[in-house]
Amino acid sequence: MRIGYRSFVNCMFLFFLFISTANASMVTFVKEYTYQASEIDSKVSCRANAMEQVKRLLLEELGTYLESKTEVKNFQLTQDQITVLTAGIVSAEIVREKWDGDSYFLKAKITADPNEVALSVDKLRKDNDKVNDLNETRKLANKYAEEIKLLKKELESVHSIKTDQRTESTKIKDYNKAIDGLTASDLYAKGYSLYTAKKYNGAIAKFGEAIRLKPDYDQAYRDRGLMYSLVNNHRQAIENYNKAIEINPADASSYNMRGRSYRSLGDNHKAIEDFDKAIKLKPNFGAAYYNRGLTYDKIGNEQKAIEDMKRSAALGSGPPIQYLKKRGITNWQSAADQSTETTKNSIPNNDALTASDYYNNGKSLFSAKKYAEAIVQFSEAIRKKPDYDQAYRDRGLMYSLVHNYQKAIEDYNKAIEINPADVLSYNSRGISYRTLGDSILAIENFDRAIELKPNFGAAYFNRALAYEQLSKKQDKLRNEQQAIEDMKSSAKLGFGTAKYYLKKAGIDWQ
Repeated sequence: MRIGYRSFVNCMFLFFLFISTANASMVTFVKEYTYQASEIDSKVSCRANAMEQVKRLLLEELGTYLESKTEVKNFQLTQDQITVLTAGIVSAEIVREKWDGDSYFLKAKITADPNEVALSVDKLRKDNDKVNDLNETRKLANKYAEEIKLLKKELESVHSIKTDQRTESTKIKDYNKAIDGLTASDLYAKGYSLYTAKKYNGAIAKFGEAIRLKPDYDQAYRDRGLMYSLVNNHRQAIENYNKAIEINPADASSYNMRGRSYRSLGDNHKAIEDFDKAIKLKPNFGAAYYNRGLTYDKIGNEQKAIEDMKRSAALGSGPPIQYLKKRGITNWQSAADQSTETTKNSIPNNDALTASDYYNNGKSLFSAKKYAEAIVQFSEAIRKKPDYDQAYRDRGLMYSLVHNYQKAIEDYNKAIEINPADVLSYNSRGISYRTLGDSILAIENFDRAIELKPNFGAAYFNRALAYEQLSKKQDKLRNEQQAIEDMKSSAKLGFGTAKYYLKKAGIDWQ
């Protein structure tokens, strides 16, 4: 018998098993875990929750072993850093599972060669881009795990007080979406470990599974693109990079990778355009300078090639130094410094600027309709001032303007967490929910905006559109009438677009 919405996790930390296999260098770690289901759980959600817990325990055990038995102990990494890196090298495998409708039992293992893993950890830790990818994967999994815990508590409360069924239905939908997100992050990590092992076709499949569950997963698109490029399918790679950029136009790595694929196809002009964009987004992007330098060299522009190689070398990248040495150039450091000073972006991106400076830069770029560049500046403002609610809100607006509504909602959530009275964030979040087709959540946000600011004409107008959208799904007459009432309220408050709508429909609002 299930226990209402009350669920508990019974971690059966029964054993830690170290098995010597036929190959003495291989080790295996095993964990068992039982997850007690709630009424909203399915086998799929139970597996996702249990796997997340087991995987963490296994990676922690492997990390501890690596730190005590291999060269990893000399790398000056924290236990958490080791765990993050090993997640990109090995993955947990389900040995046995059992589901009876009330509880889900999982037994999983990790098998690895510690010395090989240690070598991979050493290589990964020196690659900042890959470290950032793995950190983002861990953060994403943590985010969904926390959402799942919160939603289970909220659903328990909703169920106990027998509240509006629409609210319960919405929260169940959010719960299942969080489960999909958690599973997608696990699939991405498995894909990454296959990439590390140079099993590119397997990685393509895993990244594809992650995308199916989380269609806005820009990292998965980008890295599936990289896998396609590694198997010399550059047209498929470009399609994936296009999608990654559509979702996250501020990702310099996607432009850099797409540029390499264009160059491989012989389209050097497009390649240089992409490297230009990557460098504009990330001025210290040594790999992008190197790749642009190679492209200039390919088209016979040796002067520009050398300039880019100098910049790349100054940023600590090895290959351009070899390029320069072959041409007898040894003074690349000072020349690169001078060149970099004269080619800085029109809007600087350095630590001399304050959070307000970055925020104002972002506003200027927004006015110029340069939304991707604005995202970068708002991000820098947030880095400088983590509680900068306006920067979160306006970055959310930029994401919505490039049609990345999920990221927009995440930023509005953060803005509201910092400033619960931010009317504009509720209104903007409502618009994003409505665009994604979630009329009920949209209306809840417009309700809150109007509660905080009763004369907010735009919120009445947006709520009217949400009710109109909802009328196509349920209670057509009632929701259409509510839409008209809100449109009238908006018009009376002076909102011009509402007046236009009503006039066009022949409805008197005065």
